[in-house]
Amino acid sequence: MTTEGDNSASIHPAQPGIRLPQQLQQTSHEEPGSIEVSREVALFLIEIYFERHYQADLLFHKRDFIRSYKSGRISDQVSRAIFAFASVYVS
Repeated sequence: MTTEGDNSASIHPAQPGIRLPQQLQQTSHEEPGSIEVSREVALFLIEIYFERHYQADLLFHKRDFIRSYKSGRISDQVSRAIFAFASVYVS
């Protein structure tokens, strides 16, 4: 537990950020607050998630998760949470 003003618990990536290729940095906005993520970027972020989250295999089986994502069986909330986690490691 940290006390107010204690910055010792801040989160930093273990290694320098992974750079996202220029052509993958663009996203299209469908409506305010909604971001469309291309399949290529989504799969890139899922790979980063499984590489960086050391307990990811306790939550999801990677191959089954990717297969489910490709077939549209993963909820938007779960996929966006994974994208958010992985984006910490992408600069």
